[in-house]
Amino acid sequence: MFGTAGLGIAIGATALIALAAGGHGWSTSVLSATSILTAPVAVLACFFPNDRARRSIALAAIVANSVVDILVLVLTAREGFNQVSATWNHMPFRLALWLAAWVALQAIPLAALRRPGLKPQVPEDMVEPPEADRVWNRAALEGGGKEPREGDKALAALLLAHGLVMNGGVEHAIDALDAHELEAAATGFRFFSFENVASFLEESSRGVVDEEIADETYAQMIACDAVLVNRFEECLKASPESFAPL
Repeated sequence: MFGTAGLGIAIGATALIALAAGGHGWSTSVLSATSILTAPVAVLACFFPNDRARRSIALAAIVANSVVDILVLVLTAREGFNQVSATWNHMPFRLALWLAAWVALQAIPLAALRRPGLKPQVPEDMVEPPEADRVWNRAALEGGGKEPREGDKALAALLLAHGLVMNGGVEHAIDALDAHELEAAATGFRFFSFENVASFLEESSRGVVDEEIADETYAQMIACDAVLVNRFEECLKASPESFAPL
């Protein structure tokens, strides 16, 4: 924005000091000094996030520049185009520089009309997580929610048992869960097609599985949390009706 404002100031200064030459050159060029005001407006149009406001600002800058263009042509005709020729003969580089800068300034608001507005950045903590993450978190933190469906109950029970295994091992989970919770955990694993894990927990609760190899066996079946996450996401996608709406 500061660069465009500087462009406007440069156009105005060139017209006032060089081209007009104290009233002895192309005097009508002083009208381009309005670019000192229109240049910041033109660049503002490019960066304004609201699309409707951006277009309104760009159109205002285009109208202002068009009015100045018309006045420059009309008044130059009255002043005599020979003044432009004389200015070109005496200072062609400055006149060419002024013309290039003036054309560039005209193009800025035109470009603003053709480009989409900038979308405002949303802080990361305000971005809503994906549906799967919210369903998972609801099961882990709220037991599946106020009105859980079959999938919510299965996921909540599975995560409760899995969390206890991860914290203290299979024996710890068996001791911490009551009979109802253990049955719900086995049902949860079966819901997500982990029949082997469900059977293993049931056998462990009856003391059938050797305690020393229980943790290693569970780790072989559920190598990491991603195994559960992937199976849950597949189930959510295949049977979304099994989970309560968010």
